[in-house]
Amino acid sequence: MLNKLLFLLFLIFFGIILGYFIQYLDEKKKTNFPVKREKIRKNLQKIFFFLFSPISIIGAIWVANIQNIKAIYVPMMGLTAFFLGAIFAYIGARFLKLSKPNTGLYIISGSYSNIGSIGGLVCFAFFGEAGYALTPIYNFVLPAIYFALGFPIVKHFTNNYEKKESVISRFLTAITDPFVLFPIGSITIGLLLNFSNISRPPIYGNIIAVTVPVGNFLVLVSIGLELKISKVKDYLRECAVLSLIKFLLIPFFTTIIAWRLGLGEIANGLHLKVVIVLSSMPVALIALIPSSLYNLGLNMVNSCWLFTTAAMIFVIPVLYFLVNLF
Repeated sequence: MLNKLLFLLFLIFFGIILGYFIQYLDEKKKTNFPVKREKIRKNLQKIFFFLFSPISIIGAIWVANIQNIKAIYVPMMGLTAFFLGAIFAYIGARFLKLSKPNTGLYIISGSYSNIGSIGGLVCFAFFGEAGYALTPIYNFVLPAIYFALGFPIVKHFTNNYEKKESVISRFLTAITDPFVLFPIGSITIGLLLNFSNISRPPIYGNIIAVTVPVGNFLVLVSIGLELKISKVKDYLRECAVLSLIKFLLIPFFTTIIAWRLGLGEIANGLHLKVVIVLSSMPVALIALIPSSLYNLGLNMVNSCWLFTTAAMIFVIPVLYFLVNLF
C-alpha cells in the first residue's frame, strides 16, 4: 500500500510539473508546437472527459456495491460538502475583510472541490475499483450545481450585478453542457448495468487499471500547462484560511454526518472512507472560470487553487493514515 501511496503522489505532482515545464518552454519560445498551448490543454481535458472517464466510470459502477439503500446518501454527502464549503468560505471572507467580488470568488473556492482528477485518483489508489466507483456517485449532481448555483453566486457578488437568472433556468442550461452530460450519462449506464443481470467482462478490470491513472495524468498535465505561481505570496492569508476550511472543517462535519447516517456500515466502511477522502479535496480548477468570465481577476482564486493542490503532498498521507483507522 505504501508503494501505491508513493506512486499516487508521484503521478499527481509529476503530471502538474510536466505541464508547467512545457508551459515554461513554450513561453521561452523553446518549443515548436503545431497548435497553441491552450488548444493542447483543452484537447487533453476532452480526451479525459469524453474517452477515459466514461470508460472508467461505466466499468467501475457496473460492479460496485451500491444496491444497499444507504448508498443513496453518498451523493447527498457531495452536496453537503459543497454547501458547508460555501458557508465556511463566506464566514472566512468576512473574517478576512475581502471585497465584495472576492467574497464571491472565495465562496466558490471553498465549495468547488477537485473530485475528478485528484479525488478519483486517490480513491482508486486507496480502495481500487470499488472506491473509484463511488467517486462519480458522490459527484453525481455537483457539475450541474457548480454551473447552476456557483456561477450566479459569483455574479451576485460582482459590483455590477443586476438581475440574476433563475436557478431552474441555470440548472437546465447546465445539464445540457457536454462536460455535465457525459459524466451523468456514464453514471446512468453504469447503474443500469449494475442492476441488470449482465456480467462485466473480466478484461474490463485490466482496462480500468489503465484508463484511471492515464486519464487523470492527462488532466494533471493540462493543469500544469496553465499554472501561475508568482502571485501566491500575495494571498497567503486567504490560502491558509481556505486550507483550514477544505482540509479540516468540511471533512470533519461531512464525515460526522455520513457516520450518523450509517455509511460506515456498508462494505466494511468503504462508503464512509470514500466520503472522508472526497470531502478533503483541494479547490477545483473550474473555480477559475467564473473569475475569468466576469473579469474579476484570476490571482486570488489561482493562488488558492495552487496552494491547496500543493498541500495535497501532506494531506494525502494523512488521509491514508485516517482511512486505515476504520
